[in-house]
Amino acid sequence: MQLPTDEGIAKAAALRARLFQLQRDPHAFHTLALALFRYQATYNEIYRRYLKHRGVAPDEVETIHEIPFLPIQFFKTHRIQTGHWRPQCIFHSSGTSQGTRSQHLIEQTAFYETISQMTFESHFGELKKC
Repeated sequence: MQLPTDEGIAKAAALRARLFQLQRDPHAFHTLALALFRYQATYNEIYRRYLKHRGVAPDEVETIHEIPFLPIQFFKTHRIQTGHWRPQCIFHSSGTSQGTRSQHLIEQTAFYETISQMTFESHFGELKKC
């Protein structure tokens, strides 16, 4: 597994910070999505190998419509994460189909909750506390 270098860790932090700017500049989404794709293509070994298998050169991807999705089956059979960190939370699929449930590892629950609420509210309005 290729671990993020100091430069890679700094890139990840900068990408996280850019997520918060999307609410002020929705047109920045495409640029950020491509930057996140290239980051994952560089530092996520499973995704990098998947792209290579499909013949996708990350530097040649120019639009978000060209970004390949990692098949859901991979989340059932592989530990999908970029770098080495202990998850604060693991979401599992509902398990309504037979077989292994998929997993979504969360590195920082506070960040995940904040960005999820921000995204939801940008589309549906303010969440009200019960």
